[in-house]
Amino acid sequence: MGGDNTPGRSIGKVVKSNSHTDYVVQVYGSADGPEPPSPAEYAVGTFVTLEVELVRLVGVLYDTILLNPDYGSLGPRLSPRDEVAVFSPDYLDEKATLVGVLVVGEIDAEGRPSHSLPPLAAQVGTEACLLSEAEVRAFHTAPDDPTRPRVGYLPRLMARGGDIAPGLAQLILARLARLFPEHARVLGVLRDNVAFRSTVDVLR
Repeated sequence: MGGDNTPGRSIGKVVKSNSHTDYVVQVYGSADGPEPPSPAEYAVGTFVTLEVELVRLVGVLYDTILLNPDYGSLGPRLSPRDEVAVFSPDYLDEKATLVGVLVVGEIDAEGRPSHSLPPLAAQVGTEACLLSEAEVRAFHTAPDDPTRPRVGYLPRLMARGGDIAPGLAQLILARLARLFPEHARVLGVLRDNVAFRSTVDVLR
C-alpha cells in the first residue's frame, strides 16, 4: 500500500456484494500500512481489477460511504482519545471508508479485454488493484483497431438507472477523450448525449 498512485497496487479488499456485478470494497486504513491510499486513489471513476482464478474482473468505483462509530455518541468518554489509541487501538479502527465497485467487464488470462457480463464472481477478501492509464486504454481499445475506443458496457451502465449512472458515464467518457485524443470529438458528442438524456429524464 502507499499514496503514490502505483498501478497494480491494492487499495482495499472486497467485504460484500450487492449483486453479481456490484461490490463493496473497504479501503485500507492507517492500521493496514504506513501509507494508506489517498482520496484521489479511490475517487469515483477510478478503474480497478478484482482477480478471480485466471481472470481479472474490471470495475469502476461509483460511490463512497464513510463509517464512523462516533457519530451520534455525544455522551462523556471514559478515556481521552489519545489513551484509547494506546489501550484500545481496535476501537479507532472501527472507522472505515467503503467504496462501491461496479464490474463492467473482464481481462482473460491472455490479456484480452471483454465488455460482456463476466460469468465469474469475486469473493470476499479479493483485493481491488488500481489500473494504470495504459491498462485503462487497452481495456477500452477496439479489437480491430488499436486507435479506436470502445465502451461496450455503456448500455448496461446506463440501464442501472438512478442519479449516479449518467454522471459516472460522463466521467468515464471524459477520461477516454484524454486517452484517445484522436477520437475526443466523437467521445465528447457521446458525453453530451448522455448529459442531454439524463436532463430529459429528469424533466419528464
